[in-house]
Amino acid sequence: NYLEIIEKEGKSELLLQTLVKMTFCREKDEEMINKIKNVILNREEMPVKEALALLPDANNQLSEVILQIIVRSNKGIPIKDLEALMQKKWGKYTDESNDDNEQEIKILQRFIWYCGCMKIVPQIYLEILENKKSRNRILNIAILQALENCKIDKDLISVLKNITLYDESELRILAVKLIEKNASKEINSIFEEIIDTPQAFLQLKDILSGKKELLKKALKTGIPISSFNEKDINDLTSILKTAEKDDELIFTILEILGNINNEKAEKELDDFSKIKDQKKELKNFALRLKRKSERIRNKITSSEWLEVIA
Repeated sequence: NYLEIIEKEGKSELLLQTLVKMTFCREKDEEMINKIKNVILNREEMPVKEALALLPDANNQLSEVILQIIVRSNKGIPIKDLEALMQKKWGKYTDESNDDNEQEIKILQRFIWYCGCMKIVPQIYLEILENKKSRNRILNIAILQALENCKIDKDLISVLKNITLYDESELRILAVKLIEKNASKEINSIFEEIIDTPQAFLQLKDILSGKKELLKKALKTGIPISSFNEKDINDLTSILKTAEKDDELIFTILEILGNINNEKAEKELDDFSKIKDQKKELKNFALRLKRKSERIRNKITSSEWLEVIA
């Protein structure tokens, strides 16, 4: 059939030109567009030069194909050209006379995706992230996700710090993870501000692993004890051993260990109850929690066994 012929004999450059015409048609044959796109993308030699020439005036659908061609071929868009193209699209998006800027958002998303694939950090990221008047949540999230495998400079770290303090939860969490990865020393100065909800704590808990001072601060912010599990036992017991006269912190950690319902946590509670110079009230509390945990765990085990033999 026709598709088999063009797949075998059609030149990639001509197929790309065909795709250009089809994507600009009012009534599009989406099925055929996808088939031709796949033919181009599955070839060893792709029309990179021709694709780059088309990019400045490409619509959303064509831009997507072109960027895929460039990524697949492992060829890069020259940085100056990339910045100019993204600036052009961003300018259209921020233009107040533009009543329908959805196209620009989608195309910018594709450029951001491309930058993430190629580990590029264009300067325009700063402008997009800092622009409060034309702020777009979708673009901001796309940028932070694209930065996951990139090296970030101090100017961008500064912008990320502002995001951690003033933005919505999802963006703040993404920003914190990027700061931890690229400038871990900066975390201490902003941590108390960002661990302000149980949701934020849960999403950032992996960052806390091994960071006892930060975890200690988090424990004092009223995080629900159900937020912890067996993976946290080592960090919790390490803090417990150095808590000294901070009874409130000790009570909190003991309660968390008792709620985990795990043999290792029970052993830690038992060990604590045997410390000679520890307060009797705290030791008794640890023992009660240990026994309660054992009862709950044994009850669960028994009920599970009854289900098996039923």
